[in-house]
Amino acid sequence: GVDKTTCTLYVAVGSKPLYQTADQWKDFTHIVEMDSVVPDVNNITTIAGELYTHIPAAVRDTLTTLTIKGTIDARDFRFMRDSLPGLAYLDIEDVDVVAYNGKGGTYPSFLERTDYPANSIPGHAFSNITPEGHGNQILTSVKLPTSITDISFFAFYLCVKLNSVPIPASVISIGQCAFCGCTGIDSVVLPSTLKNVGPQAFGYCKVSNPILIPQSVLFIGLEAFAEWNANISV
Repeated sequence: GVDKTTCTLYVAVGSKPLYQTADQWKDFTHIVEMDSVVPDVNNITTIAGELYTHIPAAVRDTLTTLTIKGTIDARDFRFMRDSLPGLAYLDIEDVDVVAYNGKGGTYPSFLERTDYPANSIPGHAFSNITPEGHGNQILTSVKLPTSITDISFFAFYLCVKLNSVPIPASVISIGQCAFCGCTGIDSVVLPSTLKNVGPQAFGYCKVSNPILIPQSVLFIGLEAFAEWNANISV
């Protein structure tokens, strides 16, 4: 049983006298009143795989803005994609994306993959392959981690309202269809560290502002910038 002489019982402010006289609780030596704390679900510090524990089910459908610090992995991206339908503004600039191996990540089941490397925005992060076949329809702005080196395949595929997603200077590779069909994006600045731009990575984005391909780029996939309205220079 509980040692009531050493265990601290936390109770609501103003209720301590009631607990001190109640038969069930009066033997606790340490009864401490504590203000009710409403968690700030818009600003969260977490560890990988635990993001869902910080956001009560009652607010998930209406949450629009989220800032995260700490560590996250593919399970947390899946939670954001599938359980926060109103998420429009996401700031994960100060998180570290850690490796994960398992079936709880973002890959569609038909891929039969379970490996998610560290420092990577995982494949299908915000684009769930469903019968309708579309990406997140609400997501507008994303601040990506400054430590990532890769934005994986189909990460933001068909996120049609996405208009702001600065690409960190650390990024080396942008995967196939990573931003394909993101028609809300009007300008893209590629970092000087970039080496790989996958097929259709920015295809069908309708970008109108000019883009400079850094000299560091070694590979550009088929239709990487398909149907752009902008000038592309090297």
